[in-house]
Amino acid sequence: MKKIISLEGGWAGGKTSILKELQANNEKVFCSIVPLIYEMKGRETYSPRDNPEEFTNLFLQLKDQQFNDALLSNANTMYFDRVFFAPIVLRKFFHLEVPGVFYDLAKRVNIHEQVFLVEPIPFENHKNGWPRKFFSYEESLKYHSITRDVITELGYSICVVPYSSSIKERAEFIQNILKVKEGRS
Repeated sequence: MKKIISLEGGWAGGKTSILKELQANNEKVFCSIVPLIYEMKGRETYSPRDNPEEFTNLFLQLKDQQFNDALLSNANTMYFDRVFFAPIVLRKFFHLEVPGVFYDLAKRVNIHEQVFLVEPIPFENHKNGWPRKFFSYEESLKYHSITRDVITELGYSICVVPYSSSIKERAEFIQNILKVKEGRS
């Protein structure tokens, strides 16, 4: 059975960098689908704030497509930058109703029971200041908190990936937790 490993958390927390490190270690990774949305809608002119309803629906649709493609992969373990928790979290962030289909997809996919919640990088540790995002650092922390609540609400276990001095350490932390869960050392 394929193992779907999810990295969740706020914006600019290091998920993409951790996935790149895992990929360098020959792991199968699936990066964020958000750049695809911007490619479709126009990065400079489109923001999730403009139409959060449309944005979350596109996210759900593209993530479902990404999952279907991933299941065709010959890899047994796959790491994802966010899964179906994210559009639920974003809808809650924007105080939108969450239709049942959002929860149905989150429950349908065989996500590993251990979800990795990537601890935010402290604001002062962003070397070039807060990256150009559509959301502030404070909003990222709020999104992170809602993410924790949604994961728990859906019955998954959370393993916090602690902020550390290197992305390599964070990637190794995840791999070591999974080895322990599988009874390997």
